[in-house]
Amino acid sequence: MAVYNGESYLKEAVDSILNQTFDDFEFLIVDDCSEDSTSRILAACTDSRIMIVSNEQNLGLTKSLNIGLSLASGKFIARMDADDVSLPIRLEEQVKYLDEHPKVGVLGSWYETNPGRETVRLPCLHEAIYACMFFYNPIAHPTVVIRRSILEKEKYNSDFKKSQDYELCQRLISKTRFANLPKVLLKYRKHEGQITTDSYDDQTKYDVLVKTELYQKVSKFDKHMFEHFWTLVRSENKMNSKECLFILKLHESLSIRILKDLGVDMLKFKKHMSDLITDCLKRNETVSMSLLIELVKSKYYWETSLKRKLILFWLSGRGILNIVSHKREHF
Repeated sequence: MAVYNGESYLKEAVDSILNQTFDDFEFLIVDDCSEDSTSRILAACTDSRIMIVSNEQNLGLTKSLNIGLSLASGKFIARMDADDVSLPIRLEEQVKYLDEHPKVGVLGSWYETNPGRETVRLPCLHEAIYACMFFYNPIAHPTVVIRRSILEKEKYNSDFKKSQDYELCQRLISKTRFANLPKVLLKYRKHEGQITTDSYDDQTKYDVLVKTELYQKVSKFDKHMFEHFWTLVRSENKMNSKECLFILKLHESLSIRILKDLGVDMLKFKKHMSDLITDCLKRNETVSMSLLIELVKSKYYWETSLKRKLILFWLSGRGILNIVSHKREHF
């Protein structure tokens, strides 16, 4: 855990770890030169499992996390934020899963927002997580447990003041298998001032950098195309047919060979990617004949379910017979 000026919620967060049903752990807490009562709250913690590290100057979250990684000696490394609450069974459930699934190196879980009590259900299987990684980070950072052996040659990128967890995950997903437990193991607190709600533009900038790195590993598109792509995907505005075609073409450029070499189950991966692409295309303002023809030709289009195909035809305001009469040779 790294903490900076976390007096409001720190004690509850610390207690939630100390009260875990799995109790064989070391609890590294890096105080990033806090200016409030954080240091006094930590000094009052007498549990022998706690090791407090106090930075001499404010280094920021990313560098503080790397300090924690450098000191960790356990078989697994669990992350925790200073404003959230881990449920008592969290570590027990995650350690048990990792012991039973030795090929999984990164494990997260579902979580519940607080206040609001909304359950966030993230994809659980590796291929689904990999497909979602192209759009957003499907691993909630304060729920993650990682095998320390995987992090011996990896650490958080100090150039990333935000989205450092996303950037690390996009590197690790080509090295090990990911999973999310389909159980709520953490209460995630939303409040003013936290990194994920503060400076939205900065957060977006770092997110785009991570996605660009991910795509460039398995695609031939250049950086400027990616920037345009993410402007479209993140926007809530409806898209025209030209923009939809661009999204479709970018995903068709993904190298199946590279993904296979990374050990990805392509049938599962394509299914999840098809669903995500279809969700983007459903925001199309007016579906032109040219877009429908490209959809018919597209490998992703034919790998979606019949229900989704019918949704696309419905969006177009046209029937399948019209497409056959215009471009019969594409069937």
